[in-house]
Amino acid sequence: MLHSTIYGGVEALQGASQHQLLELLCLARRCQVAAAAEAAEQLLAAIPAEQLEWEVVEEVFAFVTGAQQSRPAPEALLESAGARLQHELGDLDAAMQDEQARRRLMALPLPMLCVLLCDPRTRASCEATALAVASAWFADPAAAQQRERPGVREQQVAALAECVRFGRLQPAVLAAVAPRTEWVAAVISQQQLLDLTAFATGGSRQQGQQLRAGGGLVAAHPQWFLPPRPSSAVEWAALSLEVPGAEARAAVARARATGQAESLEGRGLAFFRGFWWHPELEVTPTRTGVRYDLRLGITSGGLFEPHASQRVACRVMVVEGSGEAGLSTRSRGALVAVDGGWGWRDCWGLGSAQKEWDADAFRAKGLMKGRSMCVKVVIKAA
Repeated sequence: MLHSTIYGGVEALQGASQHQLLELLCLARRCQVAAAAEAAEQLLAAIPAEQLEWEVVEEVFAFVTGAQQSRPAPEALLESAGARLQHELGDLDAAMQDEQARRRLMALPLPMLCVLLCDPRTRASCEATALAVASAWFADPAAAQQRERPGVREQQVAALAECVRFGRLQPAVLAAVAPRTEWVAAVISQQQLLDLTAFATGGSRQQGQQLRAGGGLVAAHPQWFLPPRPSSAVEWAALSLEVPGAEARAAVARARATGQAESLEGRGLAFFRGFWWHPELEVTPTRTGVRYDLRLGITSGGLFEPHASQRVACRVMVVEGSGEAGLSTRSRGALVAVDGGWGWRDCWGLGSAQKEWDADAFRAKGLMKGRSMCVKVVIKAA
């Protein structure tokens, strides 16, 4: 193909696959055959970004750090690959909420992940999302396996530290999540985290003065203080809590017999604003019966779980509803502390004197679907 391209130019490459074109470009550049390289580059650059094959995108970014680093990839081709990366994963919150996109995000080579996180076009609901993406990637088995090789762990940690805008994290995340995140603790000292927390708690005027004055962390790590990222298109996350009546009845009986609260979890997790959320129905025994509480479990991917004594990283609004009585919407307001977690006591106003499971009481509230208690929870930023 290289020989035919020297004499035939672009016409000789008609019908070649994207992978073949990229291979030819690499070979022509290595052999310093300018005409063939230009022909392959011209055809690749003409492909719309959304039509670039994902494997080709990965190979293009390999130019940046691979064997071709001494001969940078063509600018037009890098721009096209960057646009494809943005099209697929440029909204970090949307990528984390979608299972297929999340798998693709976790499978990114480190240089490609860094390109994504450092791209000024990359969107996020807040910087905690970027921290969550970096932390999830670091905890992924593929990344962990790479760390078995000498020096790789240090490379990963140093690279990730350049990608997260630590100065834009919420104070609660800096104080409670970052110190317990393995890779962050390996590269950022406790004093630096305290300085970052002090910056984050200051008002916009104070922050502006500190940025203009420079020095300290601002001078040493200016990338930590870049402006907030463009906003994610994700404005809410949906959760489902469905509890079969038989399970609820048994939970009520156990709670009354043991005097201990019984927790019935919803199905699955939902990612929102840097954390994973899951709903729980908590059956709490009282002196006269039981009380039904709605709780939301919050975790940062297993790295850290906030408790009621700590400030939750984001305030939320919850709208609930379900099946037989149609969809009812009722704002539950900001999260409040509930017995060591977050949620609402006596969420549906059924009181605390029910001595056994009463499906009719839940049905009257529009919270029954067949024989199951069903609540749809939508979390929104307040």
